[in-house]
Amino acid sequence: MFIQFGKVRPHRELNTYETYCKFFVPRSRTELAEPYQIEADEFTVTKAQRGRDEFADASGAFRKVRDGTTTTLVVRMKIRSERQPMVAEFICARFGSNNFYGYPTVAEMKSTLGGLVTLTEPSAD
Repeated sequence: MFIQFGKVRPHRELNTYETYCKFFVPRSRTELAEPYQIEADEFTVTKAQRGRDEFADASGAFRKVRDGTTTTLVVRMKIRSERQPMVAEFICARFGSNNFYGYPTVAEMKSTLGGLVTLTEPSAD
């Protein structure tokens, strides 16, 4: 499941030209049959990186693809929580290219998350 426009949506309902996000919990193929619920919590970002040439397929998995001109621009954040150690990443993305759109910004991520997830930036101490 993904978050876009402040709502939880399946992949088939995404507008991939707009920013969308998801939490990633690594699980085996057997475990994927059972739903996994992420509880309200505070997660710490331990690493963030931008990437491209990935897309979210119908199952919600991010896969590599190369078509030469367009791609999905991805911001991948490694996250940590003491209460939910299985939740490994928070990922936001949108379809674009080098000259059209850009990586999702923090403001765009906050906007698409609506009230479902709160992103708090570290203070500039």
